[in-house]
Amino acid sequence: MARWSGAAPSSTPASPATTAGQYPFNSHGSTNYGMLSAIATLALDRIPAAETWFDYALRGYANAISPWGGADGGFANGTAYGEYSAAGYAQTWLPIAAASGVNLFAKPWSINFAQFMAHFDPAGAPTHVFGDEHEIAPVPYLLKSYAQLVPSPVAAWYAQTLGERVNALTGLQAPLTAPGSIVPTPPADAAHYPSIGWVAMHSKITDPAARRTSVYFKSSPYGSYNHSHADQNSLVIHSGGRPLLIEAGKGDTFGSVQAAAWYRQTRAHNAVTYDGGLGQKLGVNDDPQSLGWNGAISDFRTTPTLDSASGSAAAAYGSAIGSAVRRVWYLRGKDVVVVRDKLSSAVARIFEWNMHAVSNMDLTGDRMVRIVNQDRSLCLRSLTPAAFAHFDAPAVAAGPKQVHGAFQTLAPARSAEFLVVIDIGCNNRALVLGGSRDAPLLSVDGQQVPLD
Repeated sequence: MARWSGAAPSSTPASPATTAGQYPFNSHGSTNYGMLSAIATLALDRIPAAETWFDYALRGYANAISPWGGADGGFANGTAYGEYSAAGYAQTWLPIAAASGVNLFAKPWSINFAQFMAHFDPAGAPTHVFGDEHEIAPVPYLLKSYAQLVPSPVAAWYAQTLGERVNALTGLQAPLTAPGSIVPTPPADAAHYPSIGWVAMHSKITDPAARRTSVYFKSSPYGSYNHSHADQNSLVIHSGGRPLLIEAGKGDTFGSVQAAAWYRQTRAHNAVTYDGGLGQKLGVNDDPQSLGWNGAISDFRTTPTLDSASGSAAAAYGSAIGSAVRRVWYLRGKDVVVVRDKLSSAVARIFEWNMHAVSNMDLTGDRMVRIVNQDRSLCLRSLTPAAFAHFDAPAVAAGPKQVHGAFQTLAPARSAEFLVVIDIGCNNRALVLGGSRDAPLLSVDGQQVPLD
């Protein structure tokens, strides 16, 4: 302890301008900022220099906990890193609260972050979604350890659904709120987090994973920066506790050749590429330009029977694509997703609508693809002219064998449209296209979906 306290002042910055203010997207620096805040708080009246550390760290950290989202609680770096951050918060914020009386769990972002994780890592989710380590299964006790400390009805509900076990390091510390003092209340079945451009749509979020379908859609202003991928306007679908429409690949090391060549590429996601797999521009080693290669969600709507959202991702493709708009509808009662992409380019191109699965992707009819994962399935049907072909991941790809395919336009053109219906459970829904050219309408087993 004496050696540490003697060395600590020389490694502690003298001015906040050298950290959060100057480098707001320093991921590890933000984490260290929180750890220093906890150390400084506990060391007050014990180590003379701790007051300087405290003034430097806690005041700034308490007002800028996470650079990865706004007050809505979003975490743009992906739910895997959201989970890791939640585990760190649960360990560091308790001693800060006990020693200083500052309860960081009660901040609006902290409360909404618990709701965000409930929407994108609900109990029983088979994998994380979006960003590095998306292929890893969530660890419920780490998320529970955070959620049970957040004073909100949604956080209390989320903690309740995540089982009995908590992280031992958190469990050794006294809770901030008495058990049972907040009535658990589930969040809405669908939500949009504008600060990060993510949308979650669930069949019924209170159902156990074995009965729940979850549809995730992303078009983010954070682009492909840091742990984010070049996956704007991409989809992920889980159903019955199985990953069906997956994000491909496996992470190895940050900034690796493999990650740049496959894992983080657009083609490894359920998103649009062109001319043989060319996709969105990808930042390497935290290139600040990658923040500009981004997307945006607009026009999110949710009702008991129909959710929808629109994503625009032209900026993510640089100058190669003039427009890239994807609109997604989720018909909750039918368990059907409708996806319409409208694309344009200054030069004629072949466009590809990529899809990925853990196994069994078969062409079963005219523009109809069936994906099966054990006891769960979905069928994708293109209502616009397209050819289907499998493709292989590059040799550099890491991880288990997966299956990859794409609908592609039939000839080079400067504009293209995909209209794809995803029938979860392969229930052979009756599909009828109608309406007018300017106001097309799709009927799915009698339910009308305006395709505007």
